[in-house]
Amino acid sequence: RLVSFAKIGSKEETADTAETYHNIGNCEAKLGLFEDCLHSYCEALKIKKKIYPSDMLSLSTAKTEHCMGLALLQLGSVIEALGFFMPAMEVRQQVLGSEHLDYAFSLHNVGRVYFHQG
Repeated sequence: RLVSFAKIGSKEETADTAETYHNIGNCEAKLGLFEDCLHSYCEALKIKKKIYPSDMLSLSTAKTEHCMGLALLQLGSVIEALGFFMPAMEVRQQVLGSEHLDYAFSLHNVGRVYFHQG
C-alpha cells in the first residue's frame, strides 16, 4: 500500500507531509483505488486543517477537498461529494476569482453532482 511509505518517512504534521499524502492520493486515484485515495486525502486534509488557521482561505485545502469530492463521485457518494466540492469552490472563487480555471473546475463538478441527482 502506498500510504505506508508516507507513514515511514515522517510523523511530522507539516505542509510537506500533507502534500505527500495528497500526492499519494492522486496516485491511488489514477490506479482506480478510490477508497485508498480517500484515506490519503483525508490524512492530508486533517494535517492541513491543523496547520492552516480556520479563518485562512487555503487553496491547498481546497485542492484536497476537491479531490475528495472527485473520489466520492467515483464511488457513487454523490451527496457526500457535494460536501467537499462546495467549500473548495467557495475558496477558489474568493481567492482566485470567478474567471479562474480552478473555480470553473469546481463549478463544473458541483454541476455534475446536481446532474446525478436528477
